[in-house]
Amino acid sequence: MMTQQRRIRQKRPLEDQPMLPEESDLALRGALSPVPTMQLGECGRNRSPQTPPRRIPSSWGAADVATPTAMATPQVRSVYPQTLGADAMGHFGGSAMGSHLPTRGLCSFENKDDDCTPTAADKTRPHHTPIPVPSWSFIQSPGFVLAPSPAMTLNLNESPNPLGMRSESPPPSGARPYPSTPPRVMSPGRFWGSGMSKTLFPQPSPPPPPPSPPPPPPSPPPADEGGQEAAQASDSTPKSSPSGEKSLVWRYQSSGVQATINEWHKDKPRPKVCNGCCHDGAKWGVPCFDTQLEACAAKAKLGGRYALVYGQVEKPNWPWLMFLPSLQKQAKLLEQRSQGTVDIVVIMLAKDIAKMDQRHRDYLEKYKVRLVEVPWSLPPDLRWWPDNWWPGKSDGWCGPQDLVRMQVFGLVDYDAAAFYDQDIEFHGDISPVLLCASTNVFISTSGGVGEPLNVGFFALKPDHRLLRAAEIMAKGIKFNKQTGWGGAGFKPSGGYFVGAECGQGYVHTLIYQKKAAVARDALEAAGLPPMDAPSAMPTVQLDRCVWNYQTGAGCPGRFDCDLIQVHHKPTGKPMGYDCPKLALKAARPTTPAPPSGEDSPEAQLPCELQGVDIGTSCRCSEGAAAGVKTISVPGYAVACQPMVRNPSGDEFAVRFRRDPDNPKSFLLTTTRWDADACWCDGFKAKCCIVPPSAL
Repeated sequence: MMTQQRRIRQKRPLEDQPMLPEESDLALRGALSPVPTMQLGECGRNRSPQTPPRRIPSSWGAADVATPTAMATPQVRSVYPQTLGADAMGHFGGSAMGSHLPTRGLCSFENKDDDCTPTAADKTRPHHTPIPVPSWSFIQSPGFVLAPSPAMTLNLNESPNPLGMRSESPPPSGARPYPSTPPRVMSPGRFWGSGMSKTLFPQPSPPPPPPSPPPPPPSPPPADEGGQEAAQASDSTPKSSPSGEKSLVWRYQSSGVQATINEWHKDKPRPKVCNGCCHDGAKWGVPCFDTQLEACAAKAKLGGRYALVYGQVEKPNWPWLMFLPSLQKQAKLLEQRSQGTVDIVVIMLAKDIAKMDQRHRDYLEKYKVRLVEVPWSLPPDLRWWPDNWWPGKSDGWCGPQDLVRMQVFGLVDYDAAAFYDQDIEFHGDISPVLLCASTNVFISTSGGVGEPLNVGFFALKPDHRLLRAAEIMAKGIKFNKQTGWGGAGFKPSGGYFVGAECGQGYVHTLIYQKKAAVARDALEAAGLPPMDAPSAMPTVQLDRCVWNYQTGAGCPGRFDCDLIQVHHKPTGKPMGYDCPKLALKAARPTTPAPPSGEDSPEAQLPCELQGVDIGTSCRCSEGAAAGVKTISVPGYAVACQPMVRNPSGDEFAVRFRRDPDNPKSFLLTTTRWDADACWCDGFKAKCCIVPPSAL
């Protein structure tokens, strides 16, 4: 009767279908939309895409479907194991032993017919002999389990029939309760889990079961999406063998091929330093000082005075000094480590101090900021400025707001001082920078758009002679975009850089361009040795990605934002994979997904190591869309290099999956990893490919 009822329901619209008795008082979980059935062996071939789906009762367990196979139209089907015989094993497409299953066992795909219940004729056949049963049972049923019925357990081991799923009922003693979040289905015959049985719903404990038979040896899944489909999923973690070792798809290959592929997937430390962003005044690519910073800081004497300095030109706006609370925390950290005193200082001209509102003064008082009046924002003897600017003009040139920072050179009341731009936020601990600077080391970083010096940060032991040298160098000096300040050039940059006509170029010429005549003469006139003399103050640079982050330009791809100690830019919402200010920070991936552990029969065939030509994606007007390229490649990919670089140093993540339109090819997707951008320098990715002729 129930069989007849189910067949009638399949011919009526979904909304008119009567509910089964156990569904009548339950809220339905919903139904899957009918889509074209995938051709996986015999499974699903006789189901029309127009067949309306059956609803899954909400009382049943549900699995989060993660494969295209599960999109085929499901069917509520009963499994009756009580009188299974030899013919029933064929009828169900697998093996069977035992009994005590509920009347509705599995929601699975139709295989031979629309109801696998043995008919009366089946039960009367002479060869249909009941099988003795233990107190719990396994049922091998064809199809792919979407939802098991109540009181069932799912054995998560691989099924001997890849298109079926084991069921057991009631659960064996010691089975764990079903978790609140069901295991994820990865592919036919596999559950995302540990390989243990999980009870779907708590049930009364059954009598102690006999020892369970040893599990059958695993067999590879059918030629469906296999490892290639899983490789594009975010959760494609390698499966583990019973011994705990990774069971990877290339285990069928020769030892030499396995060694090569294992080398591709060997865990390599992600780079944590900028790519050639430090220099010595003559050439890029010198090692950044980061590895020596702590050793330098350890040489600092305990006690002393330190200054963390802001600069302000013209009347301040409101709100003002937005990251002052962040800087105050750094001052406390530095006090603890140095056992000294730390001041937060703002340097301003007298005329600008007079323009401050009471709220500005109250704000400085609240955070105990020391306001220091300085005599100039441009060196007194400087007579060059752009044609569209004149002294007293508040905009049009960055000279005054940059060059006033050199007043920090003269704060000789302090053992070390560090200047920071007002838009800098502090994420870590800057104590080592100040302590190292107190040993008479000039510390800075490069800029984010090719500048050899970003004047938004520097630290030093103040010396009035250095301030005097800055004033002396200004006398009679001129700037042009071909030769720089006083003909000193732009080394290590190949030419003009952003801010070269302002403080970034002026300070760089004085401190880092050690062969520049204008700088050497000014230093000697002020009583200091030239910067290339053995007795001169050492000048070093730190990794800007850590100590003065200015977007991800030049930083490792998918840079780990937690490494940042000092964040400068961006000040607003980040673009692409740039690291944001703390208020906008969210979890971001910093490493590629691991290789897949799934495989298929093709993976057991010998593969050949080949270089696949990826080519270019020079459609730069498309923005981030040009950073992804997918090509179809003949054959079956067993493995590919997960990460590749092109000759220009651009970094790419490589993923592959079966081509749904051609069973003898696969799709290789390359994603620009270091930036959301195009690339115009072609390259190849190495893969181990089973040739099409072998498929």
